[in-house]
Amino acid sequence: MAPLVKVPTPEDLKALETAYNGLRAARERLEAANLDIYHLLGLKCVHATSPEESESLSQLALQHKIAAFGKQNPWSMNPDIGHQRKRFLDSSELVDQELDRANASKAQLETVHNALRCCIDQLSRPFVRKLSLVDFPDEILLEIFTHLEDHVFRAFEKYPYSRWHSSRDIKSLRLVCRRVSNISSQLLVRVFHFDFSQQSLQRLEEISRHPVVSKGVHIIHVNLSFYNGSFAEPEEFLAFYGQDVEQQVGIYERSKLLQSSVTEEAAAEKIAKGRELVATLYRLWSGALSEGDEQYQLHINESHRLYLELLHKQDALLESDVFYQAAGSAIARMPQARALVFDDRASGPDLESRVIMARDGDIWERLRACMLQTLSGRTAERNQLELPKRGCILRLIDAFRGAGVFLHHLDLRLDYLGQSVDLAPSADLQPLFLSGMQQLESFSLQLEFFRGDDDSDDGEDGGEDEQGLCQFVSTCLATSSLKALSLHVRPGGEWFRMSLQETVCQGKPLNGLAEVDLGQLDFDCADLIAFVRRLTKPLCRFSMTGVHLRNGSWGDVLDALREHKPKLVSLRTPSGAECDNISLGDRQRLFGTGTWGHRTDVDAYIAGIPLPNPIRALQDGSPDFESEEDDLDPDEDDAMDTEG
Repeated sequence: MAPLVKVPTPEDLKALETAYNGLRAARERLEAANLDIYHLLGLKCVHATSPEESESLSQLALQHKIAAFGKQNPWSMNPDIGHQRKRFLDSSELVDQELDRANASKAQLETVHNALRCCIDQLSRPFVRKLSLVDFPDEILLEIFTHLEDHVFRAFEKYPYSRWHSSRDIKSLRLVCRRVSNISSQLLVRVFHFDFSQQSLQRLEEISRHPVVSKGVHIIHVNLSFYNGSFAEPEEFLAFYGQDVEQQVGIYERSKLLQSSVTEEAAAEKIAKGRELVATLYRLWSGALSEGDEQYQLHINESHRLYLELLHKQDALLESDVFYQAAGSAIARMPQARALVFDDRASGPDLESRVIMARDGDIWERLRACMLQTLSGRTAERNQLELPKRGCILRLIDAFRGAGVFLHHLDLRLDYLGQSVDLAPSADLQPLFLSGMQQLESFSLQLEFFRGDDDSDDGEDGGEDEQGLCQFVSTCLATSSLKALSLHVRPGGEWFRMSLQETVCQGKPLNGLAEVDLGQLDFDCADLIAFVRRLTKPLCRFSMTGVHLRNGSWGDVLDALREHKPKLVSLRTPSGAECDNISLGDRQRLFGTGTWGHRTDVDAYIAGIPLPNPIRALQDGSPDFESEEDDLDPDEDDAMDTEG
């Protein structure tokens, strides 16, 4: 390091201390002013005259919050400020006046803050060493380098890096010098994409044994799409991909006018080749071969042979205890990898490999690449193929526990449930499985399609699936450390019924559960109210979308939520109880149209704003909630309800 240019005197040090104390006080007052403006903008949203204005104000408030506080929650700095400003709710003019005063105060504080910084800069300039980037500690450099990551940030993300991100800039940064390379290597792999193959396991072990890269892995993303056992016979193999290619050709033909980068002649040539490919596949399937089909027959037989090899290797790994133990040990060597995501939805490179018509090159080579891809559970169910087994989820989680890993975040994103009976832990395994969930902070289940009892052939499979899924969820949630819960089950037939008291509460305290997100579920009114009243006060966020109430009253549910006054609340598209008898216009006015940032009457009531219960007021015929569609013809009203 370069020596000091000048030794500071006691008078210099005293002046610097005074300037820094003034700067600290100015910064604290500036933060208070920023917090004041943030909450005033939130109050201004209440007086917005249109969803567009409310959306604009909400975005402005969010930008102000991020610029002023970063990822810190401003409500935690002064949680009573909303109650202190209730007097501004009656008049938008009062809010505007207070906002002008806060902005003027902020401008003055910024002037003082900048002047003090200039003063400190002038006072300390003779005493500052000439520093370079490599003189910073490793922790500071790592924090600086994180700003080079290209990842999508959401204000309410359960854990970081759950969205797509790129390490392109990090790779370039590693070329600066050896020290920068060693530090920035922690940012190379944030999410490890794992599947049930030997190559994936080898890659996982390599990363876990790297002394630097292993420190930066946060999420293990497990791909649950598998090779399907229904393709053991070549006839089934050909029939499936013949239909798949035929559908792709039809979709491409209908959308060729939207292909701006492809000329009409090139599109017509692709469609002709696609139709020829479909005709050849159907000839091979039926056995009515034409001249020249022998080479295509050899091509398909080779693809089918490779598919069976991959299928047998996959089945062997799924039944291998050594595979699960090796994966669990590798995860245990990664100190930050405590978020586990199971996903069977097609995305990324796998989805691109399944697209035949939109890519260039030989169409038979593209077909071969498509044939060697795995299938999601929803694709298997839709084509009546062998349903995926979900026991691997249970075995992989238990393998992590056996390696000493305590999960913090567990996320299941499934297109189709499959054989959920495999998810229910046995009586011998359940105590051990519960011990691995004692530090679980967030649990999320997103099931895009659930087959109810009316969809099953014998009327029993749907009930077994429901029981198996509920048992798995209740086993995962048997912990008092839970902070965030998200349950979304989209029904394919009847509603998915769930008892929150039995599945979530289980007689234990829920003091830490501050974020709840429920969607497309069927609840008993008393059960839902009892669950809400066991939650922590105040709630940070409570959201329900498409929830069905099979009895009771939504007005009682609103009263129970109002007792907690969630800081962020969203209740959209409910059904059941009174909602089945409310017209479309009143539903949109009470619950909104899905526009984010627009506070509805129900949201305002739950948040604690002094308003009457909107549902009861509508039923009682209050002037403030008079129906906007009383003058509609009954047939028109029914048509609007059907459309909604």
